[in-house]
Amino acid sequence: MKLNIYPLTPKSPLFERLLTLYHASFPPAERRPDNKLSALMETETSPMVVNAIKMDDEFIGLITFWEFDHFIYIEHFATVHHVRGMGLGTKTLDYVKSKFSKPIVLEIEMPESSPIAARRMEFYRRNGFKPLWDFNYIQPPYSPELPSMPLLLMSTGDVDPRHVSDTLHRQVYGVAE
Repeated sequence: MKLNIYPLTPKSPLFERLLTLYHASFPPAERRPDNKLSALMETETSPMVVNAIKMDDEFIGLITFWEFDHFIYIEHFATVHHVRGMGLGTKTLDYVKSKFSKPIVLEIEMPESSPIAARRMEFYRRNGFKPLWDFNYIQPPYSPELPSMPLLLMSTGDVDPRHVSDTLHRQVYGVAE
């Protein structure tokens, strides 16, 4: 079983499959509109990279991340249902951790919001992420008609949560604090 992770463009043959998984895995409040995603992918200077995850020759997932000066931000990470529980999520995170020497940050739903959210937090804890409980983080909406959401930041290393929040709000969500 060979795992491959590589960047995509909107012109990639896998882009439509990636969009299908993106829509199935994330509700509208947790994803950017397709046209904005495509625009970011086509901007050469964008710090965001959209990656396909393949096992052997089969598309099995996606992971998007942003590279900033002091940390890496994983914006979206999902695998197709039939490969969950096979350790491929851990292998994908190991790949990202090996690629960068900076702390890695992500946002998750509050673990008490649902059993799935609690399992997701435990998955990230097993993979070296620590919750930043002392910081009240609000994810801005991806579009004006969508709500903002209280989320929990998790990190693989020491980060200043205020700096992380400011960076994400400005660079990822396009809003000023």
